[in-house]
Amino acid sequence: MANVLLVEDNPLLSQEYAESLDKYGFRVISVYDGSEVEEIIDKENIDIVVSDTDMPLVPGNVACKQLLDSGKIKNKLIVGMSSSRYLNEYWKGIAHNFIPKKKIHNLGKIIQTLYMRFKENPNMQRYGDL
Repeated sequence: MANVLLVEDNPLLSQEYAESLDKYGFRVISVYDGSEVEEIIDKENIDIVVSDTDMPLVPGNVACKQLLDSGKIKNKLIVGMSSSRYLNEYWKGIAHNFIPKKKIHNLGKIIQTLYMRFKENPNMQRYGDL
């Protein structure tokens, strides 16, 4: 069972996404802002970070970039998401994939597929890398 850190500031979406991930066998730890990510990464054995972009205090992409640069999430699958399809640019070079929230009908299945690919190729290209 892989451990997922879910970063989503909307409580209803957070619950919906967590239930979907749980249904696919993931253990989910939910936080509501990018400012909480590092504390969880330091305490828990996280395999996957799934994060919204636009947050009240620290955007998800900013939190992930800082942790990626520090090496703390270098070997983790990172998936960015947003309600705005234009925020995909913010995840370039950070996330392995970006999902517009409008296309999320079953987050558990999406993450399961991405994680299987990631386990086969842990050095997979990051989103937007050429």
